[in-house]
Amino acid sequence: MVAVKNSVVLITIRERESDLLELLSHLLQQKAKPQEVIVLCEAGIQIPSQLSTRYRKCGIGIRFIEVMLEVPLGSSRNTGIRCTKGEYVYFLDDDAIPADSWLYELEKSLDSGADVAGGVTKPRFLLKRRIESWWDEALLGGYIAVGNEYAKFTNNSIWGCNFAVKKDVTEKIGYFDESLGLRRFGPQVLGEDIDFILRAAKRRLDVRVNAQAIVYHTIDECKLNLSYLKERALANGRTMKIIARKHNSNSIFAFFRSLFSKICYGFYVVLLRGSNVMALPVYLKMLLYHVVGWLDPRV
Repeated sequence: MVAVKNSVVLITIRERESDLLELLSHLLQQKAKPQEVIVLCEAGIQIPSQLSTRYRKCGIGIRFIEVMLEVPLGSSRNTGIRCTKGEYVYFLDDDAIPADSWLYELEKSLDSGADVAGGVTKPRFLLKRRIESWWDEALLGGYIAVGNEYAKFTNNSIWGCNFAVKKDVTEKIGYFDESLGLRRFGPQVLGEDIDFILRAAKRRLDVRVNAQAIVYHTIDECKLNLSYLKERALANGRTMKIIARKHNSNSIFAFFRSLFSKICYGFYVVLLRGSNVMALPVYLKMLLYHVVGWLDPRV
């Protein structure tokens, strides 16, 4: 078994205890095992004694750190980083299942010089019905955090549910923006991962995508429906407004340039790459919700 020196897996969770327990079991199957697992959660989550024993036998420390779900995800990520002992910090969502070589591949990228490394996120459908006829991963996957191998066309190919960072990067660019990221209440915004990676790129740090570092994101009925996609599209619009304002001198121009590129991308993948034509009207409607989100006066 390959050992990974000084590595940490940090898991940010959102009240999905059964998913978390499944993930913790899968982490024990990694080709390269973490030395430490940090679980960010609300109080009250416990793991079965058998699972705890398995971690202890593998020499993996596991700690539960209480965070309030009312705070944005950027704040929770910072709590995790500050509590870790490792040189490398790996981020997973609690409803994601990593391939057995996931940690090994990201660790290999960081060892070879990357400061930030991300992998590919694929869907793991747990549905009691057939997949909707309007679904297409290349067009709509971003709204449910899957399919980022297509995101290279839209310049956003590393997502928070599957990436790793050298801990000392925070000394160079600072921590995650604590005003960004999903939260329980208020207008939803995303983007703590996007903002972090943009700041790393601006400092000319080495940011890489390793296509062999694969995570399978659980998709159920709650996510694969138009109302959920609408809420995520609105959140994307609010996020684009904040990110454009923070990273561009002309935020309005930056937003509409990004919107135009997304429209072009939609027609490109349908007409030239064979994506589902039935998904295009849904995709274009989601882009309209981006505009509505941008116009939200609360952000």
